[in-house]
Amino acid sequence: MISDNYERIVQRAKRLFKREAHVEYPHSRTRHTTSNVRIENRENEVIDVTCDFITYRSKREKLDSFIGRIDYKLVEQNGELKIKQKRVLLDLDSLRPQGKVSIVL
Repeated sequence: MISDNYERIVQRAKRLFKREAHVEYPHSRTRHTTSNVRIENRENEVIDVTCDFITYRSKREKLDSFIGRIDYKLVEQNGELKIKQKRVLLDLDSLRPQGKVSIVL
């Protein structure tokens, strides 16, 4: 489970794009597919949204698949929806020893 707020998501993305992030250099090729988007609750100014996802990661002739669910807490600011919190729940039995979950942003 990865549970990040907006600031942590931004910092994670910045770190992964630096050359010093040797785990992701050269960068992985990824594809994200999202489905079953549902608005679960809308109380006060927070909107709870869930969706299912599958992420494919290709690097060094190897293909990894990650499946799971994402829970968002959204807020409206200046007429735009902003992510207040994002929680990724992987639905896997195990990660292979070389599996990296840093690409599930």
